[in-house]
Amino acid sequence: MARVGLQSPMVWIDVEPRTKSPWSANTAGNNAVIDGVIAGYEAAGIRAGLYSYNKAWKAITGDRVLPDVPTWVPVGRSGEDAAEAICAEASYAGGKPWLTQWTDGVRDYDLTCPGVSGQAASGNPLTPYLNVGLASGSRGDAVAALQHSLGAAYADGVFGPTTRARVVAFQRAHHLPANGIVGTAEWRALGAGTGAYTPAVRGFMDSLFAST
Repeated sequence: MARVGLQSPMVWIDVEPRTKSPWSANTAGNNAVIDGVIAGYEAAGIRAGLYSYNKAWKAITGDRVLPDVPTWVPVGRSGEDAAEAICAEASYAGGKPWLTQWTDGVRDYDLTCPGVSGQAASGNPLTPYLNVGLASGSRGDAVAALQHSLGAAYADGVFGPTTRARVVAFQRAHHLPANGIVGTAEWRALGAGTGAYTPAVRGFMDSLFAST
């Protein structure tokens, strides 16, 4: 995706029978593949979910339970009411569905389940910057996102002395090397690479920099 200029904070893994590149009859091997794909995306700062249905999931994984992994559940031609009802049930992997899907035979329609915010479904807004390094003199959207997440009243996108001071304070508070340089560890501490947004403790930052 990076090679063609696409950024996606969420990827869905299709766990269904395939004519081309079919799943193995070895469920343990299939589960290892699923684990590896999820881990690979997470390492790249992208959250992964599962797309499957009960019969396929059981055949491919042996009814494995992964309650913390987001799921997308199709209900075939059962209609929108059935798709909405599925949101209240445990999915094939054990957790509550994030998305459901139905079809009219021509088009597929998708429904975001209640309680799943747009931000949770799309991932943390800092995730695109997970592998972006920043230091004094850096400029741009990544710096502005950093400033906002550190509680700056005004995010100008310029990594100056005040931003560096905020970064150092954040690093110390999170037991990271206090060098004023932002890397993957700092982005992850801010919640990048997850579905949750975890800003710095704003009260701490606001009191610390009230005079700046």
